[in-house]
Amino acid sequence: MLELMRTGFGFRQVLRTETPFPELPSAMMGAETVLSKKPGDHAWLEHVLPVDGNAWFIALLRDPRDMVVSRHGGAPDRYWANLRQWHRAHDRLRAWRDHSQLRIVGYERLVAQPDAVQDELAEWLTFLPRRQRFSEFHRFSRPTRESRLAMHRVRPIDDASVGRWRQHLPRLAGQLAQHGPISKVLIELGYEEDDAWLEALDGVEPDLTPSRWPEFRDSKPQNQDALRSYYRACGADLENSP
Repeated sequence: MLELMRTGFGFRQVLRTETPFPELPSAMMGAETVLSKKPGDHAWLEHVLPVDGNAWFIALLRDPRDMVVSRHGGAPDRYWANLRQWHRAHDRLRAWRDHSQLRIVGYERLVAQPDAVQDELAEWLTFLPRRQRFSEFHRFSRPTRESRLAMHRVRPIDDASVGRWRQHLPRLAGQLAQHGPISKVLIELGYEEDDAWLEALDGVEPDLTPSRWPEFRDSKPQNQDALRSYYRACGADLENSP
């Protein structure tokens, strides 16, 4: 998503390294608009949204079954993320989904209708100038080595990865064994109408191989000093801040 936004919109500065949210003020160097991404930024929502009217979050929501079978180019021999991470992120997003500075984008719709999603983001982020169409991303993107590695390669947006979980049933069975059922949330989000999809896992031996990210590590803000500095940069009341 960072590479799509960087290519599709004009930012004064794009951070090339993953920077924890409260450290952004010191990294911005006075730029008017800064684009940043770091896995786990959802952990900062409750700390940032109540005090900063200039922070805008885009969250990509994906079918958890496909999320847990994805791989990162930096560790292609292991599955990258786990179902617990998805649950933690989704719980936070659900709590803040109606906030005007948070936009949740469905992965499946993004890869099927990239330009329509970009149009909606442009109407929301009116302060950002447009550059290239999302659908033309592969022609104009110039990602860093790290981003290229994560994406495997620069290619046109397509929906080939939607439903890929069906090719990795042992992995999915293992994640359900470790982190519990997901049928209720799949129905809630419109991915399924009922739990009939579970029939695909009948007789499948669970793969309990650890993910690249630890299965049970929680994502919580750790740098409290940086958070206090962030509050001061926002002019927030430190005593009454969340």
